[in-house]
Amino acid sequence: MHVVNYGDLAIKAKAKQEAAKLADERQTEPRRNPTAFFEEVEARIDEEMSVANVELHRRGMGTVGRNRLPSFGDKICLTYGLSNLCSVELDLKGGKCRIKAIISGPPNGYEISRKEYLFDHEAKHLNTLQAEEPGLLVAGYSAHEIAVDVLSCLIMGQFD
Repeated sequence: MHVVNYGDLAIKAKAKQEAAKLADERQTEPRRNPTAFFEEVEARIDEEMSVANVELHRRGMGTVGRNRLPSFGDKICLTYGLSNLCSVELDLKGGKCRIKAIISGPPNGYEISRKEYLFDHEAKHLNTLQAEEPGLLVAGYSAHEIAVDVLSCLIMGQFD
């Protein structure tokens, strides 16, 4: 004779139902507009720049600047002192929405470091994953986290 613990079965069945319900909710959540998200990142970068520049100036260091170039309207161009340049742009190629950040610097202005921030429906449910290209980290970050990461890495001269 086989004894079944229906209490344990009920707990497992309930967990399975809740997982299925959560999966359904994730599929029906409205997707955010990538352009609106990028505009939010841009606003957060401006806010974080103000905070960072106060501290950098207080310590007698160069500050972070923003170049608003008309021909690069969809790209954020940041500088740190006279040495590093960081361009941040929305990339909608290949069916995936990403925000790409590239740091260039001395001695020849070539690319030093880059990072891509994944923005799609699943990004907010991810911690990190490896990108298609080796050496690139792709993560699901909030607009504030992207702004903080971009500015701190620009000041340090490379992405982690």
